[in-house]
Amino acid sequence: MSTLNIVTAAAIPIAYLASRKAKNQPWLQQATVVGLWAAYLSSIQRDEEAFYLNDKMIESVLTFIMPLKLTQLILYDNRQEEIESHEQDQQPWWKDFLSFVGSFFYYALPISKSKLKEPPTFPSLLLRNAEYLLGICIKLMALPILEASSRKLMAENPEAHLLPNNGVYWLLLAHFCVSAAMGTWMLDAQAIVVNLVTLGRYEMLPMNNYPLQSRSTASLAAFAVSGILHSWVAYFMFGRGLIRACVYFVIQNPWITFERSDTYKNLPRFVGGFLSLLFFIGTMPIYGGLFVEGYPTMFEKNDESVPRDLPFLSNVSQWCLENLLHVQPEYWYKS
Repeated sequence: MSTLNIVTAAAIPIAYLASRKAKNQPWLQQATVVGLWAAYLSSIQRDEEAFYLNDKMIESVLTFIMPLKLTQLILYDNRQEEIESHEQDQQPWWKDFLSFVGSFFYYALPISKSKLKEPPTFPSLLLRNAEYLLGICIKLMALPILEASSRKLMAENPEAHLLPNNGVYWLLLAHFCVSAAMGTWMLDAQAIVVNLVTLGRYEMLPMNNYPLQSRSTASLAAFAVSGILHSWVAYFMFGRGLIRACVYFVIQNPWITFERSDTYKNLPRFVGGFLSLLFFIGTMPIYGGLFVEGYPTMFEKNDESVPRDLPFLSNVSQWCLENLLHVQPEYWYKS
């Protein structure tokens, strides 16, 4: 990650200059983009010993997302034109540079002004944050339960995670999907911070409207880029599955096109919803299966998603495992 940090520290000012000073020289901007991609993609090394490590997955995501965002800022950012059209091009360069840096990190913490006409009252702000806090607690209690249940299933069915021809595989796949949703507790924590710091005047964008994965960009190109990203991650995370990861995201586009068609809209709501759920479940083994098939190694190599000694929350998780799900203590945490 240190190499990635060094590349980013150098890339941001270079991208800023290309965006602002070379806007009339497209060839220079394009050459800068190519150079930045080369620097980022070469900053990560493929290491078999790092397969199935969550840290490696995060690193591979960043080495793709960061140059993608810089490409957007260099080639498709209209901010400079807006500044000139409003005769504000005399602002200090450092303010403009800080604005550029903020735009770059917007992919990590996307916030927007609240749609409320008036700032929320203090009681309503407390209530909103209490809802987020409750969601965090539920997710932090659910994650250890899901992981312990998965360990038990794999211990009792050693080969079941390898092929989608048995109920245990599909149950593990369901665990993967729910765990991915529960892992968003950090986004809830960010939302609380944004609410408190801005007193409700700003809010986090919903996850399905994040920059670079917005529903408004649901096109074949967007899904192709997403497929390439996840193939890149699979290459460093699993050492395999490049085609599977790309195919999964590319085939989402025709389905979404179908969901927007009159044929789909004329279906009874429950029929359309059932078909969408069926498509989601049917295609999930293509990509989610990479995680399920690697679960034994992932659980062995990585720390638990949640510390095992969280006050109250860990006790609730352990009580549910012991008394409701009958999962023995040896499966609660990695050995």
